[in-house]
Amino acid sequence: MKYLLVSMLSLLLVAGCSSPQESNSSTGFQATPTVESNQLVIPTEITTLKHIILDQKSSLLEEIQTHTTLYRSLMLAEPGWVHLIIRPDGADQTDVTHTEAESYEEGWYLLDDKARVLSAIERLVDEKGRTTQAFVFKNGSWWDASNGEMTIRGAPRFFEQGETFYRQAGRLLEQGEKLSSQTIYSNCWYIGEQYTISDGKLLLEAVFDPAMGNLRALKTWEVNEDAIELVAGIDVLKEERVPTPPAEMVLLIEEAP
Repeated sequence: MKYLLVSMLSLLLVAGCSSPQESNSSTGFQATPTVESNQLVIPTEITTLKHIILDQKSSLLEEIQTHTTLYRSLMLAEPGWVHLIIRPDGADQTDVTHTEAESYEEGWYLLDDKARVLSAIERLVDEKGRTTQAFVFKNGSWWDASNGEMTIRGAPRFFEQGETFYRQAGRLLEQGEKLSSQTIYSNCWYIGEQYTISDGKLLLEAVFDPAMGNLRALKTWEVNEDAIELVAGIDVLKEERVPTPPAEMVLLIEEAP
């Protein structure tokens, strides 16, 4: 899917749509707990690019840092379980609603007080809601519940990706690249704020929800002469704090070596 067509569509949808303050649950994102602004605790772990002098252009970078700081304070400050549903390699950043007729990835992640993943379970779900594969992260390794064998997969890094985008954007700004933004709607419902920056070869794009500071979408596009093609990406359909995973997921975690 060509990025320029998607961006034009998102701009056309803005007319007559609700304001950012009127976002509702139809977007599929849920996040708890809700914390009043006067309860916000600014963490010390956020990396600040102090050597960048914030001017009118790079003030957008400051907005991204505000999102990541808020997200860490509301979602990651306390240890416990986070439930996450994503659609990988999503080609349309204006569509982050979750329906039963699509495949998705679902995971439960046990975080410590520094947002490091201690254990996790991830499963792939098909269009009919059936689990096709399940993987358990335990003691630093992955176990494939489908065949009972250890497997090689990357460490869970979703919770770092907002800050990673912030650092990447900061480096490209230092090199003279331009950071741009626009507001994204889907079916007249507010989705979030989209930030885009490119070095001429790759175009990086992230959508944040300012209410919680969380990522709604993250995409990497390859810039060619006649098109901009999607290389990799995710749409975040749901992210929430939960007391514990479902019982059947807990059993898989206990079963893993």
